[in-house]
Amino acid sequence: MKLGGLSNNGPLRGVRTLGGRTRATSPKRAAIGALMLAGVVSPVVAWSGAQAATPPAQSGDGTTPETAGASCWGIKQRFPTSANGLFWIRTATLVAPEQFTCDMTTNGGGWVLIGRGREGWNWSPAAQGGQALLQNDPSGLATQSPVHLSADKVNGLLDGGAASALPDGIRLRRAANPAGTSWQDVRWFLANREPWSWHFSAGKPLASMSINGTVYRKAGTTRDTKGNDGVTNLPQAGSGADGANRVFTHSYWKAPSRANQSGFSLGSISASTSGYWYSPSGGWPIPFTQVWLRPKILDSVPAALPPGGSPAHQVPWVPSSKSENLAWGVGGPPDWTGRISTADPSKAYVLAMKEAGGRMFVGGSFTKVTNNTGGSINRKFLAAFDLNTGAWISSCKPTLNGRVWDMDVSSDGGLLIAGDFTQVNGNPVASGLAKLNPSTCQLNTNFRVRITKDGGRGMVRTIDLLGDRLFLGGQFNGVAVNGGRVAPAPNTYEVNAISGQVGGWRPQTNGTVFDINASERGDRVYIAGWFTKINGVAGEPYATRSSDGAPLTGLHWLRTSSSPSGTYSQTVKEVGNQVFVGGREHFFSAYNRDTGARTQANLAVQGGDYQAAEQAFGYMFGTCHCGGTDGVNISGKTIYSGNNRDLNNGATRSDRIQQVGLYDGATGAYQDWWLPSISTGTGDGPWAMTKDSNECIWQGGDTKRDSYSGNAALDWAGGFTKYCSAVDRSVPTAPNGHTTQLRPDGTVEVTWGAARDPSANLRYLVFRDGKVVGYSWGGNYVDRNIPSGKHQYAVAAIDAEGNIGPSTVPSSLQLIAPPKETEVMPSNAAWQFTLNPALAPPGWQALKVSPTGWVQGPAKLGFGRSDLATVISNANASPFPMVGYFRTTLNLPNPSQFSSIRLELVRDDGAAISINGTEVVRDNLPSGVLTPSTGALTVLFGAPERTPVSYTLPSRAFQPGANTIAVEVHNANKWSGDLAMSLRVVGVQ
Repeated sequence: MKLGGLSNNGPLRGVRTLGGRTRATSPKRAAIGALMLAGVVSPVVAWSGAQAATPPAQSGDGTTPETAGASCWGIKQRFPTSANGLFWIRTATLVAPEQFTCDMTTNGGGWVLIGRGREGWNWSPAAQGGQALLQNDPSGLATQSPVHLSADKVNGLLDGGAASALPDGIRLRRAANPAGTSWQDVRWFLANREPWSWHFSAGKPLASMSINGTVYRKAGTTRDTKGNDGVTNLPQAGSGADGANRVFTHSYWKAPSRANQSGFSLGSISASTSGYWYSPSGGWPIPFTQVWLRPKILDSVPAALPPGGSPAHQVPWVPSSKSENLAWGVGGPPDWTGRISTADPSKAYVLAMKEAGGRMFVGGSFTKVTNNTGGSINRKFLAAFDLNTGAWISSCKPTLNGRVWDMDVSSDGGLLIAGDFTQVNGNPVASGLAKLNPSTCQLNTNFRVRITKDGGRGMVRTIDLLGDRLFLGGQFNGVAVNGGRVAPAPNTYEVNAISGQVGGWRPQTNGTVFDINASERGDRVYIAGWFTKINGVAGEPYATRSSDGAPLTGLHWLRTSSSPSGTYSQTVKEVGNQVFVGGREHFFSAYNRDTGARTQANLAVQGGDYQAAEQAFGYMFGTCHCGGTDGVNISGKTIYSGNNRDLNNGATRSDRIQQVGLYDGATGAYQDWWLPSISTGTGDGPWAMTKDSNECIWQGGDTKRDSYSGNAALDWAGGFTKYCSAVDRSVPTAPNGHTTQLRPDGTVEVTWGAARDPSANLRYLVFRDGKVVGYSWGGNYVDRNIPSGKHQYAVAAIDAEGNIGPSTVPSSLQLIAPPKETEVMPSNAAWQFTLNPALAPPGWQALKVSPTGWVQGPAKLGFGRSDLATVISNANASPFPMVGYFRTTLNLPNPSQFSSIRLELVRDDGAAISINGTEVVRDNLPSGVLTPSTGALTVLFGAPERTPVSYTLPSRAFQPGANTIAVEVHNANKWSGDLAMSLRVVGVQ
């Protein structure tokens, strides 16, 4: 077997670029007729022409974008001689054709390379590394840093199919020694059906595995095929095989010398870092590995475009683990004057964050605004920062006498702030709850809701909106609205966010409420806090009916400890069909929204209490005072058994965590591929989290550093950090219209106006009937090899990340196929002829006449010309012959198979054609009876005497079987020294 021209003892070192060369499309035949209908109504256009006969690319061969195949395997099936190299692939799900490296040799070929590298695989759904390396350095000769396609793109290659359905599994080609002279073939066959995910360290169950052809029916998981180790306790049985036949993908954080590096590790083997192996710990080497798939897709047919055009496609949001560079922040010492709760953080500066009016507002216990140069400005409890740059907005100077615990934005754009303050900007109308203008930071005095406790300072610790319904929770027992009397309110209340009017939601808790989350479905409101009863119902419920606050049965927080001190939760958040509850004793658990059953438990150690949560794009973020050099998230553990990392009480795995954890919103599973570098100043950790309109996530607490680059100004954090998407998700606009024009050579030119996109790096996809037939970096594209029929054309822009903008409105185009033509008699056919009128008596044209004295020769026949095949007279002076008579027989078994029959006549000067004795054509001759002395009407010179003239006859002019064609040609006069005739007959279907 040869891979790229080398034996399989080495990696796939070289690939042959097939799609990179320019290939001309197949030419149109000359004289093809077509009609085009562009848009709703357009003129009929006839065209004819020919293109250069360059050897064409073939549909589905993958050598050009226009002829992209549906898979490497599909290309190999249709073109068995295809060699290893780069090929264009397009599926209905992938949409745009792209080049991929295909192994066309191993086990029959048809494999596509989706990833390669040594240590440092991040298992992120976003693309990793320079994607071009998959094409120009598939074997790591230039760099062994991991590179893999995005999960979105791999799902495109699978055309929406599941990886578990791949008959050949996931192929891992691992270096079996440091020199890379021996390679191991591992096949993973996934047990569960799911879209493609790179999150192998999560432990996807394997139905089976093979290594160099040896099959293991007990294969463990993608986290560890051996079974379990010190950081894995998954129930799926492993192979038990260690050493060279083991694959584990977790970082094995218990071995610090591995620097938290992941890959397709080998098992217990003595090794060192060298060549194709990474092994700083002296064992468990991570070998250079290629990841191949073989989706067996022969064709992938896209759906027709909607009437308004195709919608935009946005690549999935993936959070970056690296924070944005923010030069401003907040600091301390914190001011806890007048605090009324014993469950407060003692040193965290940031307690609340919310975007309003294009600004990020930060609230908490801080007393200063700080910057990364060491400067500070006195400013307490609430400050505003530019949403994009993070710069402090010094003009926003609200004055409060207490902390801000939570914020939200009402439908009228007002910034609602909640806390334990009793006045804002010196106005006592705002106590515990206030509304500010986010642009001026002035108090809205028309919104008057005063929160009290025993007549004094109360604390609104949490608020949440459902439309204009504003739900309040905290530590208070009285609420006064719009200057009215104080109404009883045991720790919860509802008011209207616009008018301040009282609502009907009124649960009563026997303790402080820390967090409220109103379900987007509108039917319930979740509450978390230090309480055990709602409306006297015990068992630590957390869900209430949104209409009146009555607790819902069956939805109870499950303790993680038998200790009474473990009876509070600090955050609750619904996402999809899961409800996440987090709090004391280090837990962050997901519960089924309908049944209340716990679906996933997560505990964090060292440290660990969860303090805030935010959902974004199907993920859930949970913040905790956890992390450091030994902080881990323990998945599945249901009982807190001390601040240790033991895998007991249902624990399945442990992975690093750093103050904020990322969880799958649908399952609650921890996503260990996201690991920010957050360092706290006091150990209190983050207490606030929010998302903004730029698709960024902000966390705040006592954060002092967010990276370890060595540049203090860049690594500095002032209480909060910001994390944006790891991928560009800006979607291009639709191009500025498009037009289609049929060109003389039978191709269709599509032109369009430019689209807009921040990246300014756009190419344009040209759709025909929902399928991308090509792309262009400019404003036009020429479509070739268009089949007959009605077509739709549209254009959309795509950026380098794969975001596709909406298409232009499709236009209609119809190509009528040219008639199929069959030559039934060539122009050089043999004829009988005579120049003697006496040998052509009346009726000589008839079918059954057998003339005598005639001679025979191939056309063209005549005299006095240089282009003749048969010379019928040697006369060289006048008078020249005036007439020539010609007969031939044409056999047509079934004339009716043709809709018409075309005669292509060359005559010099005039001619009459008869079929089976019936004259059907008279050209350049007078009417009436023709005699030997009848002259042509005009003398033909030059092109007219050499160019065929065409006459179309109905097929009924011929009879099945033998037909006699007779032609008599007349000169214009006896001084004309030349005469000629040939006839071609074509059947038209």
